[in-house]
Amino acid sequence: MIDLDTLAREFGARTAIRTQDGETGYAELIDRAGARLRALVAGGLAPGDRVALACSRDVDTVATALALLSHGCAVMPVSGELTDDERDDVCGAFGARFLGEAGPGPPPKRAPT
Repeated sequence: MIDLDTLAREFGARTAIRTQDGETGYAELIDRAGARLRALVAGGLAPGDRVALACSRDVDTVATALALLSHGCAVMPVSGELTDDERDDVCGAFGARFLGEAGPGPPPKRAPT
């Protein structure tokens, strides 16, 4: 598992991600991942859960993936451009318990079984 506190201590203000919108340091990335993890756990996420994560090319996707991995979850990145039926198929094949969007929004919903 990924230890977010260790990452923050070791890398702090160093640049973690560069995007068209600018740079994000490790400390900010870890803060965002921690906030996302708290929301996910409050929504019922448990270690070992399989999560299909609809991804985009942004900091929120990385923060959400770090949150999931630090909690011991298995993450299946899926394109945010898939149709609902395609996402359902991916969730079923992966055995995903949750289907989530990256970002500070609501926790992932239960995946179709």
